[in-house]
Amino acid sequence: MELDGETVKQVLIAGGAVAFFIIAAMGLSATFGSHPGLQNESVQGTIEGTVTAGAVTDSTIDGQFSGVLDAGLSVSIEEINGTLSGTVDNGNVSAQFIGNATGTVDGTVSGSVTGSYSEANRSLSGEFEGTINGTDAGIRITETGGIALVGVLAAFIVLMALAGLYLERQEFEDS
Repeated sequence: MELDGETVKQVLIAGGAVAFFIIAAMGLSATFGSHPGLQNESVQGTIEGTVTAGAVTDSTIDGQFSGVLDAGLSVSIEEINGTLSGTVDNGNVSAQFIGNATGTVDGTVSGSVTGSYSEANRSLSGEFEGTINGTDAGIRITETGGIALVGVLAAFIVLMALAGLYLERQEFEDS
């Protein structure tokens, strides 16, 4: 099967229009977009991870914690590292956590942890309730950017219609 001139023109024009739209949308997000900041944003969820060796003595827990926080809102699984301090009673933990979060939100996180601790593998799992401060990895477009995006969409639609009209008026040889 050979490519004829009509097919090549159609593909090039459609590809150019799509490339225009993608480049314009990327430019809009760079110009009118920002990474929103979170200030004392309440978070609740589950926490899982490990505590440093020797952090649990008698009825207290005081040491470094490394794990994940799954905390609703727009925050997905966040890697957290920080200090955990509180009490342990028959494997039940009640503690405070202060540390850093990386992932969907980069920043700091603090709050209370209730859950269970396993001495065998130094693992802790339970519930977390606290606050997070930082920068959200998502991009929010300003109101002006939204209007500009509607303009880009309209330009794309008009461009595709004009390209179709141009191709329709071309005279191609029938094979």
